[in-house]
Amino acid sequence: MNRAEQEALIIKYRYLVRSVAYSVSNEAAKDEDALQNGLIGLWEATKKWDGNRPFEPLARRCIRCNIIDYIRSIHPDDSLEEDIPSEENIAALQSYEDQDFLALVYKLFPRRSRERRVLLALMRGESKPVIAAKLGCSRQTVYNISRAAWQKLQVEAEQEAQGR
Repeated sequence: MNRAEQEALIIKYRYLVRSVAYSVSNEAAKDEDALQNGLIGLWEATKKWDGNRPFEPLARRCIRCNIIDYIRSIHPDDSLEEDIPSEENIAALQSYEDQDFLALVYKLFPRRSRERRVLLALMRGESKPVIAAKLGCSRQTVYNISRAAWQKLQVEAEQEAQGR
């Protein structure tokens, strides 16, 4: 593929960068560096494409990988622990539902457990792909962790409601 064909594909599919960034996280879609990394992914897709298969799925995958790699590079391993209120600061939260939820999370899951980190990140509004990138695992793993943790929370909440 010559340079003009690559440029034509990049121009035609550049809208995918912002779309994929939003699917990764709202913050990534607003971060110029993340968008630039997405454009690099689009450019890499033009180099990898052989013309035998549709271009868009390859482009989406390359864009997503580059954005997630960028997010991983700017967040240290403990980035999921940032901005997590301590047990002492639960009272500072605005809603009673959040206080109850956090109290239950702190009660059921150890401090560095994946379940606790995933639930608190979800509470902060982070997307599963971003959480997966920060944890170094797949989105499916994050989904499975969150589902199991929610089930455990639900059982505990029901037991507390019944007075145990």
